[in-house]
Amino acid sequence: MGYQSPGGDLLLGDPMDSPELPDLAIAGKGHYRVRVHYRVRVPYREPGTLQHLLIMVYPGRGDQVTVLNGARG
Repeated sequence: MGYQSPGGDLLLGDPMDSPELPDLAIAGKGHYRVRVHYRVRVPYREPGTLQHLLIMVYPGRGDQVTVLNGARG
């Protein structure tokens, strides 16, 4: 998805009070693209971890959002 950072910040937070994440707007003010990959923990692996998020941010224009469902049964 597209994101415009007028102040030069792109900060993400966790409502469960985890450690502060770094500012993702590495190029300062401007347009960014944000891509998020999500997966649920496989029950027999990594005890205590319920989900995994991979968040990628890079400079670029565009407001279209694409949702891809790669869930496998």
